Amino acid sequence: MPLQRRAFIKKAALGAALAVPAIESLTKSDILVKSALAATVPTWTARASQDPGSSGSGSITPGIQQVVNGTNAQGIVITPTDINRMWILTITDNGISQPVTNQWGMTYQLNNVTTDHNVVVFFFAEF
Repeated sequence: MPLQRRAFIKKAALGAALAVPAIESLTKSDILVKSALAATVPTWTARASQDPGSSGSGSITPGIQQVVNGTNAQGIVITPTDINRMWILTITDNGISQPVTNQWGMTYQLNNVTTDHNVVVFFFAEF
């Protein structure tokens, strides 16, 4: 026996679209297929880490995050451990050098994400 589901049919009225409820018959397999298709929104992984060759150290948060296709990632906060003798020397995103806007701490932003990102930070320490 088919299951009933509300669907919406667009109807123009006074130049604007209105949603008018309609009834659509679906089988259980139709529902499973439509649910699977709706659940396949692409997501990407943004990873951020310290370059293992860094002479300094610091914090990078978040280290990993999932980002929905076409949206902005949460800002990656980069902070040297000791700003009196350490600073951010370089940032690369998928191997491409990015500007360091503040060597004593900054937020790196990924906008309109449409692929995986690997952000690597090199901290320099002066001894």
